[in-house]
Order: sequence, then C-alpha cells, then structure tokens
Amino acid sequence: MKLAIVVGHNSVSQGAVRKDTGETEFVWNSRLAKMIARQGEDHGLDVKVFHRTSGGGYSTELRRVYGETDRWGADATVELHFNGASSAAATGTETLSSGTALSLKLAASVQREMVAALGLRDRGVKTRAAKDRGGKSLFSGQAPAILIEPFFGSSAKGTAATDTAQEQERLALAILEGAADALSTFPRSTLADSRTMAAAAQQRTAQAVQGNAGIAATLATVAMTARGEIEQLPAVGPIAEWLPTITVALIVVGLVATVAQRVLSDRIEAARIDDHAKAVR
Repeated sequence: MKLAIVVGHNSVSQGAVRKDTGETEFVWNSRLAKMIARQGEDHGLDVKVFHRTSGGGYSTELRRVYGETDRWGADATVELHFNGASSAAATGTETLSSGTALSLKLAASVQREMVAALGLRDRGVKTRAAKDRGGKSLFSGQAPAILIEPFFGSSAKGTAATDTAQEQERLALAILEGAADALSTFPRSTLADSRTMAAAAQQRTAQAVQGNAGIAATLATVAMTARGEIEQLPAVGPIAEWLPTITVALIVVGLVATVAQRVLSDRIEAARIDDHAKAVR
C-alpha cells in the first residue's frame, strides 16, 4: 500500500512556531517526514514525502501537491502539522478527518498510536468540511486523507514530549503503525495482488486441465476397444501398444486436477473469510 506524507505549509508560509526551539511547522515536519519515510518499508508500506510549493495561492498549492499524490497512486495521505494557540495552557493531540469511512478509520488508528506515544491529552478525531480551517487538505486528493496535530508548539507539555530525537522517532513510528494498521483493512485499489483472484485463475486452469484430460482419457478408452483395428493402420499402429499407459496417465492427470480444484476452492474460501473479517473490524 502507498502512504503519501504531505508536509504542512511551505518554505514561504511556514506555519506555527515551536516555543522552545523557534522551529516552524514546515521545518520541524520536514524532518519528521524523513523519519517516517525511512521506517516505512519495515511496516510493509511504500512511503513517499510530498511538499507544497508556493505560488498561485493556498487552494492552488493544495491542488498541486494532492495532484502529485494522486498521480503517484496514494492509497492514503497524512498531512503533517502541529498546533499553536495564544494560551500556553492549550495542549493535546488531535487528528482531522474528512468524515468518510476510510478517513475516519485511518484517523482513529493514527490518533490512538500518537496519544500512546506522546502521552498528551487525547483531543480526539475531529471531522472538518472543505470550507473549515484545515479542511481543504482533506478533500483535495482522491485518497482517504487525514491531517494530524500531534501537539501544541505553544505548550511546554507539547514541546517537552517531542524535543528529543528519540521522541520524534517514536512519533514517526506511531504514525506509521497507525497508518499500517488502518491500511491493512482498506479495500484494494487494484486486484493485481488479490489472493482470491489468483486462486480463481489457478482454479480455472485446473478445471481446463481436468476437462481436457477427461476428454482425452475417454477417447483413449474408446480407442482401446478398437485396438486391433488401430494396429493395422500404418500411420498410428505403433502407438496402439501405448494406449493402456496413456489412458491411465490421463486419468491420473484428471484426478490430480480434481484434487487441485478442491485445494484452490479452500484457498478462495479462506481469503474471502479473511477479507470479511477485515471489512468488519
């Protein structure tokens, strides 16, 4: 599955500022994005980082970057931010969702892991419309999207929970684990890797082999009844003595194909049960 990481803001409009280091959202999250991408393969995800480029206004910038995630074929997108407030007392972790079923599933999973990793107050998953602050990002691409606000850069609690390299790596891991868990339940965007489809194709081959072997065995059996006459034919006479062996071999092939069909049917059933379990999780 492909997970697109979109760095919030850009080099011109860099967003909120951390109270402790003076780093902006753009700078701090550019580093976090690299950490996420570096660990992606370990979680079975193809992770790619995307940056908003300035020019044309906010809406144009979003259309441009999410157009890039669409062309890449992202299965889900996570946009990185951190919060800021005029009050230093504001603290906690929250995730924004578009409200679609898959966006909510992704948001809940990532939110859960981030709260566990940072130990900050759980501000929950919040649904945003396209016209709301932060909402446009959630509707600019085709893939299910979320926007994360793991902490407040204006809060001493928030900066203390994310100021060391180890804490940042832990946050990156939490985002990945949450995304991987959610994506494992997503329907496939392509059936190329579907176990059910692969087993069905193999089953069709087994059915064809079984059918052809059965027809050939029947013809060989019929030919055996006329073996004497066949032996008298100059062109095919020499193969008459092989007819019993050929017949037995064809029957064996048909039996093997029958057993293979049963095995493949069991595989298809198991894959369907597994897919159903994922769908209702």
